[in-house]
Amino acid sequence: MGKLLSVCLAAVVVLLAASGGASSQPARGSAAAQAFAIKIVLPDGASVVAGAVSAPPKDSVAFGTSYVYPSDGSVVRSGPVTASASTSLSESSSAVASSEVNTLSLFGGEVTVAKITARARARASATGSSGETAGSRVSGLALAGQLVPATPGARVPLADWGYAVILDRRGAPGTKVGTRSYRASATVLMVQLTSDHAGLPSGSQILAGFAEASSDRSPPPP
Repeated sequence: MGKLLSVCLAAVVVLLAASGGASSQPARGSAAAQAFAIKIVLPDGASVVAGAVSAPPKDSVAFGTSYVYPSDGSVVRSGPVTASASTSLSESSSAVASSEVNTLSLFGGEVTVAKITARARARASATGSSGETAGSRVSGLALAGQLVPATPGARVPLADWGYAVILDRRGAPGTKVGTRSYRASATVLMVQLTSDHAGLPSGSQILAGFAEASSDRSPPPP
């Protein structure tokens, strides 16, 4: 299993912005953002990830020229990947997260994607909250060489070894009394293995394009 978890990631860099995330004013709320480009999760919970970022304490950006897993690329191979996360606390609490994956190939071309984009935003003030995942999309998705419509929430079988879920987008305001809040998330592509396949055990997941943003704000004291 140790060999299976080996990863080759070319030129991945995570940058932390010098500003953002924290506010000099006393905060009556909070904001959080996280994103990643690609993540492989094994049944025991072990995982490897490309382009993972989060905020706070600081805004951050990650980018890489390519990604392969394992080192021979037999499970995952992609072109450039990016991810970013930022938050702000001022008159309102806001969070923004995004990730992109270009030219993705899984299992030697059994699943291919031209481009994946995940975006999530959340904002909360003393008077209301909102959020969205607009801009999250998948382009050029093909399974076994056949183009597949990018229908949000669609579950598509993958031969006899698994299935894919396309554009799982979620968003809802919070329900805590006295607090305005919102959480939005997008997982653009999830591949679930129901049988062993290409060296990955049954129960493994491959996630490509994830972004999540949340914010909350309490009304000012009387």
